[in-house]
Amino acid sequence: AHQGVRFDLRQYDLVLSGRFFMRVFNPTLAEMVRPGGFVLITYFADVGIIYDHPKDPNKLVKKKELSSFFMSRGFKIIHDRVDENVDGRFLNLFLAQKNK
Repeated sequence: AHQGVRFDLRQYDLVLSGRFFMRVFNPTLAEMVRPGGFVLITYFADVGIIYDHPKDPNKLVKKKELSSFFMSRGFKIIHDRVDENVDGRFLNLFLAQKNK
């Protein structure tokens, strides 16, 4: 099991993660957002379809997974939905604001 991943913990107004998702990074992403700032994540969603990539279904974002995690860290959820991408895969589009 991972103990978490640490970065130089500067805080930012916007932390963006596009098509990269590892659950072990979520606590660090939450810490990197300054109060009043935003986190924006897009990644492949688990909708019961087997993708060519990513192949491992355990690496897909589960329904409301990001909302549950970031709400527990003091974020207000602005947008959390799944849309079909042009290539037929489904992306979770997530935006949340850290409480001041």
